[in-house]
Amino acid sequence: MNIFKRTLISIPILFSLLFTAFPAFSEESNNVPRVCLVWNSTDEELSDEAYRTLVETLEKEKKFIFVKKEDVDKAMKELGFSVSLWGSLSRNEALELGKHLNANYSIAGTFTAMKTLTFGGWRTDFDIYLPFYNTETGRLDAEERSQTGFTWTTQGTDKKYMMEEALKDIIAKLIANQKLVKK
Repeated sequence: MNIFKRTLISIPILFSLLFTAFPAFSEESNNVPRVCLVWNSTDEELSDEAYRTLVETLEKEKKFIFVKKEDVDKAMKELGFSVSLWGSLSRNEALELGKHLNANYSIAGTFTAMKTLTFGGWRTDFDIYLPFYNTETGRLDAEERSQTGFTWTTQGTDKKYMMEEALKDIIAKLIANQKLVKK
């Protein structure tokens, strides 16, 4: 076999070895924090869609790497935790869950839908609250909130539109937040 063919075969093998043997070359080892997200929701109809949109957008922007929802749910059962109707996990539960899942941050947030009377009639407004607990220090490193209750819109009472507006707002805030990086 000539040297050219050997080189062509060797290059992919070399790169695959580099990415598996040296984590510094892999995407997960850069300053993108691994995040565990749990939230309490008062709107089951839109909660899964909002959760998926938030996770997919922030991962695409390379802001966070999220622990898979199935893994979070499994760990919640193993640890005996549940999200109540009145709120999300306590700070200590969120930290324990995050440590259990090897996450840098644990978010125990809320996704709340509430009926609001506006000049255009009744509409559903959303409040998304995401506190970021640092699993190494135990501190609350950041918290972001998005509320549509003060939004003036011509969209009237479209529930899905209001959810999308709350998501756009909180995603923009999280992308702009420079405190939330892996140290």
